[in-house]
Order: sequence, then C-alpha cells, then structure tokens
Amino acid sequence: MHDSDGRFVPPRLQVYPWLDLGMGGVGKKKALMVICIDGTHLYGKYTGKILIATGTTTNNKAFPFAFTVVWEESCNAWKWFLRNLRKHVVPGWEDVILISDRTARILHAVERMWTDPPLGIRGQHRYYLRHFCANYYKSTNNLLLKNLIWHAAKCHQRRKLNADLKKIHALNEKAFTDLMKEDASKWTIAHDGGRCWGIMTTNDVESFNGLMKGARFVPINACVQLTFYRLVKFFADQAAEARVMRNDGHHFPLYVQQKIDLYQSRGMTHGVVTYDW
Repeated sequence: MHDSDGRFVPPRLQVYPWLDLGMGGVGKKKALMVICIDGTHLYGKYTGKILIATGTTTNNKAFPFAFTVVWEESCNAWKWFLRNLRKHVVPGWEDVILISDRTARILHAVERMWTDPPLGIRGQHRYYLRHFCANYYKSTNNLLLKNLIWHAAKCHQRRKLNADLKKIHALNEKAFTDLMKEDASKWTIAHDGGRCWGIMTTNDVESFNGLMKGARFVPINACVQLTFYRLVKFFADQAAEARVMRNDGHHFPLYVQQKIDLYQSRGMTHGVVTYDW
C-alpha cells in the first residue's frame, strides 16, 4: 500500500498466518481447560505484536496452544485470534475459561467471540488478577488496598472473602463500591464455581515469552521457525520427564503428589470427636 507520493504505508491491520501448535486432542484434554491469552511485542527492525494462547497441565506446566503475529493488537485482531482458537483448538468444547487482562479491545473481542457469540458454543471469561488489582492501585495509590483485593480474590471460602471485603470497605468505601459492581465470578475464586482450578494469572503466557527469548528480534519467518523448534524441544523434554516419573512408579504428576502430601500432613493434625446423640 502506498500514498500519493509513492511512499509505503503499512496497512492498519495485517494478520499473519495462524499457527496451531498441533498438540492433538488428547494432549489438549490433558491440559486444564483454562486458556490464558495475552499479547507481546516484537522488537528490533520488525514491529508488530504476537498474540498467544496457553494452558496449564495437571503438573502445573505451561501448555502452549497457539500464537500468531499481527500488525497491531486491535479489537479485530483479537476477534480473529479468538475465532481461530475456538475453531481449531477447542472446537465444540463448552464452558472453556478464558483469562485475560481488561483492556477494552480484548473485552470487546471476548464478548463477541467467546462469552456471547452470535452463533456457536459459549465460553467463560475471567480477569487476569494481577492486572485487576493493579487497576485499583493505579486509581487509589494504596498498596494495602491492592494487597487486600488480591487476598480476597484468592480466598476459597466465602466467609473469608466477606471478611476481606469488610476490611476493604473500612479502608476505601469508593473502591468497595466499585468492587461490588464487578462480576464476582470473574475475579474471585470463592464465586468461580471451581471452573478455573484456582488459576488467576497469565503466568503460563509469561513462561511462553521465556521460550521466545531472542526470537522476537528476528524477521517474522525466522521468528516463527525458531519458536516452533524451541517448542518441539520443550514438549519432547516434558514427555521425557513424564516417562521417567511413570517408570519410577509415580501414579500422579509431581505437582499433584505434592498437593496430596501437603493435605495429608495437615490432616494428621485433625481430630474427630464422636457424640452419642
């Protein structure tokens, strides 16, 4: 595209080929059906954004699903990305949780393509907790308030959540009023219904960004190829780790076993008293 003087003008939106990492239905179903989405910058001579979708396995490992390169992180780009995510990664799967930040372009795309699409299966949406808390810190400049909101969001029991909300009300009434206007299922574990498995951040996306270190400074074709081969090695290493654990007689992933051991050790301190009614 060129202007009247013959100078090159980049298009307002240019979406490059979609890359589904092709892990297959079995692999994807072994990942918890909570998908984190985020965007990251390309650096150097070649500007643009990379849109990323990742999940989490039962061993608390990142599970990259797909990524694409776009000219800019616009609402149209996110709608295109989510449409392909629904079509190629989770086709026909109901109530898949999507975690994102709360920028207007993402919220609009999520509503149109995920939680309330004109046709098709609906999914669920949750907020990226760190971004959610940061918004309140930005508007109040109150670190204690930010930490209280974080703690309230992570409470599994509603009575503990309500206790934190009382503290928030006493600290900042306006912030409390704003929180009450939010959909509690999108920012608190206590009202989530167990759908997001306690996942409230996009740390998996950040792990994916670590895999892409250095790849965002090279031309697009090289960036995609380098990222692809790094991911092949990543999945091969994960498979090898799983085989070692299975051969060693482990019945559960290490992360799950550690949780079981922790709760069993806590349970050893519990006592049961019986009463003859």
